[in-house]
Order: sequence, then structure tokens, then C-alpha cells
Amino acid sequence: MRARGCIVPLIVFITLAACASETPPLNPESVPLPRPAPQSQSLVAPRPRPAPKSLTQQSMPWRHLPQPVSDEELKLDQAKCALAGKMALSTGSPELKFNIVFADCMRSKGYESI
Repeated sequence: MRARGCIVPLIVFITLAACASETPPLNPESVPLPRPAPQSQSLVAPRPRPAPKSLTQQSMPWRHLPQPVSDEELKLDQAKCALAGKMALSTGSPELKFNIVFADCMRSKGYESI
């Protein structure tokens, strides 16, 4: 029984001593840096092109059918349709919702996108 009482503290002491021992720090100059793998031209993927800027329906040119309207009337109709687009309630992204409602409103007023 007495041996068991001495062994447990001895094992704990050895374990703590092993964990507490310091390992010498590595010299950064002695560690070789990984070299990049050589790449052949056929394995290199082309860079993606930047996505084209999406035009909103409001920034697209519109014309009235069957006859043209004044710039003032066009701006007024665009403002009304923009307000309808901002107030529309539906699910989905706000930009997509706005574009759909704005385009439908402009078409209902006799315009078509150019």
C-alpha cells in the first residue's frame, strides 16, 4: 500500500517534468522555405474576367410608343415607376424586385427599353 502512495506522485512528477522541458527555438534561417512548384503554361488557369456591370432598368434608355414624349414627361414617368419599385412588396433581392416592378410599370405606361 505504501508503494502505491509513492508511485503516483512519482509518475505525476515525471509527467510534469517532461511537459515543462524547454525545446530550443528554431532558428528561422536554418528552416528551408517551401519552394513553389514549377507551373507549365498549360496548367495555369486563365484569370476570370470581371463581371460586367449590370444595368438597372432605370438607367436603361426608354422610348414611348407610338409617338415620343417630352423629356419632362419621361422623367416624371420614371420617377413614378421608381417609387412603385421601391414600395413593391415581394421576396427576393431588393435590386431584382425593383428592376422587375420598374420595367413592368414603364411598359404599362407605353414605353419600351431600347
